[in-house]
Amino acid sequence: FTLKDYAKAEMDYLQAIDTDALDGSTASAITFLALHDLYRYQYKQNTTAAVDILETALERIQGPQQYDIHMKLGEYYASKGESADARASYQAARTIAQQEGNQRLVQQADEAIQSLGQ
Repeated sequence: FTLKDYAKAEMDYLQAIDTDALDGSTASAITFLALHDLYRYQYKQNTTAAVDILETALERIQGPQQYDIHMKLGEYYASKGESADARASYQAARTIAQQEGNQRLVQQADEAIQSLGQ
């Protein structure tokens, strides 16, 4: 990624995700989030790839790591002016934070929801 070889970076991220799946490990949200950022800001910008990879992450990752994925998805939708989808993603993140008893993350999700206005 830092060498700006985005095709190779994409291949490496996808391989890391597949390797986790093959050996029975749970894929890390960090890998999916990095691939989302690659798609959104550097590579494949005019496609649905950035959203698609986060939706795949939500299918493959369970538990508290979903908080970060929902927040990133909410941020993406908010930047596109899709307030209803952003609100739903932020609310899903808030629910996870609440279930985990993490008030700091609940507050972060609340602030994101409030930033959308009415």
